[in-house]
Amino acid sequence: TAAEQLARKHHLTNVLIDEQSTVSQAYGALGTPSAVLVAPDGTVRSTLAGGAIAIEGLIRLALQGETQPALARG
Repeated sequence: TAAEQLARKHHLTNVLIDEQSTVSQAYGALGTPSAVLVAPDGTVRSTLAGGAIAIEGLIRLALQGETQPALARG
């Protein structure tokens, strides 16, 4: 798919491509781009970030190791 090609072009790994919108709906992600950080152990380490600027900020926090477990959504 185009999303897979874009991920390869930018050397991105562990990228979820949610073609059926299952995960998007579970997190309430109604627009794109949107992102959450997920730790290697599977815990969600951020709230939903929507838009390029918010995602950039999320990435900066992750690189600085400043993310915390996200509150459970219910």
